[in-house]
Amino acid sequence: MSKLPKVLVEKYETVVTVTESTRQEFIGLLKENILIVTFLKKNGERRVMRCTLREDLLPPKPVDYVPKERTPNPNVVAVWDLDKNEWRSFQVDSVIKYEVEK
Repeated sequence: MSKLPKVLVEKYETVVTVTESTRQEFIGLLKENILIVTFLKKNGERRVMRCTLREDLLPPKPVDYVPKERTPNPNVVAVWDLDKNEWRSFQVDSVIKYEVEK
């Protein structure tokens, strides 16, 4: 069971310290589930996104795919948006709440 609280932000104030561990916990949940994540976009808009990292729901990788070498940002999670069918990302410290889709 994840140690992430169900509500990370109360009245738009972060109540969790974002670390690489927090990011990895989110990634772990996303690899096994579909999450409904509510977060604040950089422009202040509230957004609700159905997303996942489950292999069976991701688009196929191109045959010539070579991953880029990047230093991961401990505050950003890239996900597959199931409603837009596109890759999207959000900042972990902007998450208001999330739930596992049943």
